[in-house]
Amino acid sequence: DYQQGAWRQPRLLRHLIKAARNDRVGMMHVFSRTLFDSIKEDIEDQGIGKDEIALFLITGDLTWSADPHEFANAKELFDKLSNYYGVSNKQIIIVPGNHDIEWQDEKGEIDNNAELNYKNFYMSFYDVNPAKTLMRISKFQIGSLVIGIIALNSCRLESKENAGFGYIGQEQISKAQKYLSTNNDIDMAIAFAHHHILPVNYREEVSTDIKKVSMLLDAEMVMQNLISNKIKVYLHGHQHQPYYSQITRIIPDFILKGKKERLKGKLTVIGGGSCGVEQGSINLIGRNTYNIISFPSNGVIKVETRIKSGSGMGYYTYAEEEIEI
Repeated sequence: DYQQGAWRQPRLLRHLIKAARNDRVGMMHVFSRTLFDSIKEDIEDQGIGKDEIALFLITGDLTWSADPHEFANAKELFDKLSNYYGVSNKQIIIVPGNHDIEWQDEKGEIDNNAELNYKNFYMSFYDVNPAKTLMRISKFQIGSLVIGIIALNSCRLESKENAGFGYIGQEQISKAQKYLSTNNDIDMAIAFAHHHILPVNYREEVSTDIKKVSMLLDAEMVMQNLISNKIKVYLHGHQHQPYYSQITRIIPDFILKGKKERLKGKLTVIGGGSCGVEQGSINLIGRNTYNIISFPSNGVIKVETRIKSGSGMGYYTYAEEEIEI
């Protein structure tokens, strides 16, 4: 019920890219071309070689309205990344965002097959049918480390009534737990999804008409289970705002495998901003960003957030942190 990735041994995990969206379908072709060029040029400007790119992690919202034409342009972008950097489609790991689920049909009514366009995109890019949950589990050799990647679908509730709400659910967590318990060679496990597990916005909007709470509805359940399964890092997108945090959770009576124990562990949370959305939809950061992630050593993650220049072409480093995990 999941797809397992292939093995490769580049030197570093270099990219977390929060894939972009656009509110005009007709602009997607131009957007996909210029986004590829701008990211490629920035990578080259930093002296990062093609062979140093291990993975692209795409945290959702490939589209604005889940239109097949938008998905076709997203696939064109990912194909360019694959061809230029010599990575397989298994090394471009994608989760859906809330804008990738088409919960309204052409008449504005509820679409009971809301995931269809995303599933068709998935099939066209990976050449396999997606899991029922749309999750994807992979492992890769990166330098001397075996890295497990748990790609979770946080859009299980996406509908007109629950627009924007994130929810992962126990089924995906249980599948991740089973996979990790039977793959003992994994040195470090990373989970990622579209929605936040911790508050990113300084203050959530109060509205009686539109629901805009950005966190997972089951954030605490997910967090406890990630920590108990030794998953050290959670990456996300959604609110177009770069975000770094680390939380220690202490649960005195956590139940693990039928036994009560004291759970204590850290979870590092990293938000990816948005590398391509129009400025009117960007959060407080005000400009497009993407993250470069590497592992200087086991137990350490280095995150560099690159931000689009406000006065010209190119990017510069907005923030850079080495975090013990």
